[in-house]
Amino acid sequence: MKKEQGIVVFDIGKTHKKCFVFSLEFQLLFEKSIQVNPIPDEDGFLSDDLRFTLDWMEGLLKELLLAFTVKKVNFSAHGASFVLIDWNGEPLLPLYNYLKPVSTTIENEFYERYTDLELSSASPRSGFLNSGFQLYWLKKTRQKKFEQVHYALHLPQFFHYYFTGNAVSEYCSIGCHTSLWNYTLATYQDWLTQEGISALLPPLCTAEKTWKGTGLLQEISVGVGLHDSSAALLPYVKAIQKPFILLSTGTMNVALNPFSKDLLVEEELNQGCLHYMTPQGQPVKASRFFMGGAHEQLCGSIVSHFKCNSDFYKTLTYEAEVFDQVTPLNGLNWSIATTDFSLPQTALKKYTSPKEAYYALMKTLLQIQLDALAHVVGETKIERIYLDGGFQKNQVFVKHLSRCFADLEVYRSDFALGAALGAALTVHPSAFEEQELHTIYGMERI
Repeated sequence: MKKEQGIVVFDIGKTHKKCFVFSLEFQLLFEKSIQVNPIPDEDGFLSDDLRFTLDWMEGLLKELLLAFTVKKVNFSAHGASFVLIDWNGEPLLPLYNYLKPVSTTIENEFYERYTDLELSSASPRSGFLNSGFQLYWLKKTRQKKFEQVHYALHLPQFFHYYFTGNAVSEYCSIGCHTSLWNYTLATYQDWLTQEGISALLPPLCTAEKTWKGTGLLQEISVGVGLHDSSAALLPYVKAIQKPFILLSTGTMNVALNPFSKDLLVEEELNQGCLHYMTPQGQPVKASRFFMGGAHEQLCGSIVSHFKCNSDFYKTLTYEAEVFDQVTPLNGLNWSIATTDFSLPQTALKKYTSPKEAYYALMKTLLQIQLDALAHVVGETKIERIYLDGGFQKNQVFVKHLSRCFADLEVYRSDFALGAALGAALTVHPSAFEEQELHTIYGMERI
């Protein structure tokens, strides 16, 4: 029996590690997911168990090579993670967690030494979330380890290296909240040369490039990998001609505008806006808002205050007239950049029911979300908003958002494979039309 041809994509998230096989027409043929327990780094802070993940990938590849005629392999993975490669070509583990807390002293030193870095790199100060700072920290606090480093590879490019032996850097990973790229000059930041770090970054290449694999993937074309948020944007960019915003929702709501030509200004940077980057090296204006985290924290406050079930909000519908009459949570000075949404004990006393309190919290959070979208839209004449992720199931969020953008086409989708599909499309370029995207994603106009 003839085996079906397929494109294998590993989508490596922080918690869940997934594998998908797409047909050459991008129909899903196979999927599998595991959760990998973290392990402590040398300071006891939990980090990704990269060795376990690699063993799982190799074991699964052996099965897939028997079941399918694998034509291409590619990777999407979370950003802000460098894998350090020593002079023998081996990874220097552990892989540091981008949430790892660091001394404010060394972070202050970094930003005081390179004063214009946040704006020129479109990377707001964010600790280890800015992967370039990880390398500076390594040099200053782990000198012995730093001297062992031959290459620093972002996680998607490490997977490419592991299966090909080829070390490259890629634009999406280099340009997304890293402090590595100068968006004004469209080149690397000068501080990398001044600190003796630029030599650790392999040559840049575009995401469409492939190399022949080695070992298990002998003679199979292997992609260079993509940052997952950038990969998730690619199917939309390829299929949709009308100017749009993609609002990807979850713990962090990320709004992406691939049509903006504007560089960030200081006010936007201070509000947590940043640039992502396309595989061709072009900036993508973006904003991040901790909407999912805020929602979880504030719902917990409502549950505690009213002694109601923790999932009380899931059955609530959007009643526009009632919503409009509710007073939002006032005087809290929250913004796009806020990550702590603690409430004073008295804040909920003026509300008579969980529903009223929930409307108040959503009215408050949605106003911040609208501010975040306004920063990203800028002067672009947007015609559509695409909404995916967890909040596309939230009736209050979806209905109010579409009402606020009544002059635009607003679509939602619960398709969860966007990053993997983007990685597949990158290594297997083909026509991908709007109707095809809407069908595969199960788009619903709101």
